[in-house]
Amino acid sequence: MLPTISADELAAVTGGRTTHNPQTDPALLQAIAGLSQAIQGVGQGLVQEKQQESQQSMQFLGQMMQGRAR
Repeated sequence: MLPTISADELAAVTGGRTTHNPQTDPALLQAIAGLSQAIQGVGQGLVQEKQQESQQSMQFLGQMMQGRAR
């Protein structure tokens, strides 16, 4: 069985496969912001599409009702 390494000992370790970086990469933040805007745009497009479909359905139903009333 492997011995447990204390957190204090691990805190002093540097190098290896990963290193602790307290700052977030500005390019990553920009990419996340761009993705967020793209998702928002898609959502707004879906809302507009649904509204148009609803209006078209209401117009169609109105036309059908007018046709029956004649």
